Amino acid sequence: MSNQVMDQSSSGSKQALLKAAILTMSFVQMSTNGIAPILADIAAAFPEASTQKVQFLMTFPSIFSVVFMILSSSMGRKIGKKRLAICGLVVVALAGLGAFFLHSGINVLFFWAAVLGIGVGLVCPVAPALIAEYFEGKEQQSMLGLQNSAANIGSMLMTFFGGLLAACGWWFGYLVFLLGIPGLILTGAAVPQAQRLTQKEETDASKKSFNPLQILPELLVSFLFMIAFSSVPSNLSMLTVEKGLGGAQTAGVFSTLFLAGGMAAGFFYGFLARSIKKNTLLLGGLTLALGALGSALSGNVVLTAVSCFIGGMSISLIMPVIMETPSRFPENGSLVVAIIMSASNIGVFCGPLLTRIVNAITGADLAANRFFAIAILAVLIGILARIILTAKNRKASSF
Repeated sequence: MSNQVMDQSSSGSKQALLKAAILTMSFVQMSTNGIAPILADIAAAFPEASTQKVQFLMTFPSIFSVVFMILSSSMGRKIGKKRLAICGLVVVALAGLGAFFLHSGINVLFFWAAVLGIGVGLVCPVAPALIAEYFEGKEQQSMLGLQNSAANIGSMLMTFFGGLLAACGWWFGYLVFLLGIPGLILTGAAVPQAQRLTQKEETDASKKSFNPLQILPELLVSFLFMIAFSSVPSNLSMLTVEKGLGGAQTAGVFSTLFLAGGMAAGFFYGFLARSIKKNTLLLGGLTLALGALGSALSGNVVLTAVSCFIGGMSISLIMPVIMETPSRFPENGSLVVAIIMSASNIGVFCGPLLTRIVNAITGADLAANRFFAIAILAVLIGILARIILTAKNRKASSF
């Protein structure tokens, strides 16, 4: 009897460590937001670089993330998810250290941004894959929710401490990417090397083909939404300076509150989904629009802070609806996740194009104008998502 209790206790401890590893490796999932508070300082340090080029520093990693997210599926089968996550977390840390020590030019920073994107692309798909392997039922749903919150928490910590570290010099802000170290340690200690379901997944995947066109509406919404959503943090530091609200530290607080809104909304997403169902998509678009509009019109720190929090709620009202999609394709769930995350990252990468378009239309390089554009785009995305995703689900349920 005592041996059975000890075995259960040991099993429980291993499970707790595995959960901790999954959550801490997720800290780097949204790490591209980490340099948001120092974008204005980087622009000042390299005045020869355009506003759009500086903003691309934050979104440039996304294109590399897309490539390595797609490659991660086959790489994981060869070297295992544990080694894949460890490699990704090490690369993220190296990107931070590299940019801290070597930052003589804007193109050098773009190199480290590419390294960051590779690391994020390697580690990002591992967490949901491990949850699918080692958890079932309500526990699996709970872990998926916690994993999303952990990604927001990690990004919040990076933006907050990035603003504080920038007081010592903007290049100190890159040290926030060392936040992946706890995940590195716990992954090495707690994630099993053996993969339980690899062979079964390959067998199931061979039974049913999958065409990405089947999820085209979800990909379109993900792409457009992340263009608008990612444009907020990439413009916040410039808006802060433009309105005379402060510097990198204040921008770091705004970015943190933006991410905190997403974390908070995630806690009551389930209630909203049951109450207003697909109208959460419309609500998500409206919250982002309200947050962007409030930021554009605000002239004080408090109103801007509240607006950032409201706008940040949108990601936990729209993306969870889209991330229900893999459950419709159980034989190809991992591939569906990778494709959706890739579409989202391409949207992040394309975010700075909004700057060029708005500047061309208005004839002025003002962050406030870009926030007005984000508000308009967010409303249109909310309406589009509500129409096409609801119509698709209704059509699917009729068969």
